[in-house]
Amino acid sequence: GRRRGAAALAHWEAGYRAAPATMFPEPVAAPRTPRFWTGRIVSPALARAVAAVATAHRVSGSTVLLTAAAVLVAAGQGHRTAAVMPIVGNRTAAGHRDLVTTLSQDGLFVLDLAAAGTPEPSFTDLLPAAYRSALRSYRAAVYDPVEWDALGERMRTERGAEVHPYCCFNDMRLVERPAPPGPAPTAGELAELGGRTVFGFPATQERVACRYCLHITEEGDALAVSLTADTAYLPPETIRAHLYGIEELIVRAAAGRSPLLAGVRELLETAGKART
Repeated sequence: GRRRGAAALAHWEAGYRAAPATMFPEPVAAPRTPRFWTGRIVSPALARAVAAVATAHRVSGSTVLLTAAAVLVAAGQGHRTAAVMPIVGNRTAAGHRDLVTTLSQDGLFVLDLAAAGTPEPSFTDLLPAAYRSALRSYRAAVYDPVEWDALGERMRTERGAEVHPYCCFNDMRLVERPAPPGPAPTAGELAELGGRTVFGFPATQERVACRYCLHITEEGDALAVSLTADTAYLPPETIRAHLYGIEELIVRAAAGRSPLLAGVRELLETAGKART
């Protein structure tokens, strides 16, 4: 247990050193009241596209969604490296599966946008490196919280600023559905499904201990993706753009038109603007 905890904290320290101190360093707007808004997109097209991309690139659908969120956050903030904290269930060990208690802890997923290793990388070029980074983050999500806090304080002292991504990812699905049998969806089929996408702001609240919190669930044959964010850092229109951006990024990739990383910021700036 101690060896695993020490290895986990070593992973966190290396990740902290490789990533920006935080993903959202400066407020960009006056906060709304209540301060935190939740945007939610329900998309059958996204469900089909995630399954198709995951199958084509031999990664999990959760990795596809995590990578899309990380790439959009990094591009939107002008970072070359993304840091996201996935919430990890920690019930993989046989002795933990039936415990009646909270075992989840934060992981640290760090992705260098240059990790694709190609001159003009696209979103899907990042998936192999992202999958490996995600696995490392899950393995390093078991640690002593007191020692984790101490590491954060030490990093704050060294860097002269708080070191915390304030960017979280929580795939809350109990199981990940495999791609349906048959060929991958065509661009036309995905476009038709896109007509069923629904977006709204279902909730607000005054306090959340994060600036960007993405939650993945299912609703029938659709994926439901919710983003709760601090409106001082992500105003409502930016929350909306990030959610539509996730859909557009992955749907394009599933249709064989994986967006170049160099164009992701522009994609984010225009995402969802043609939708009513």
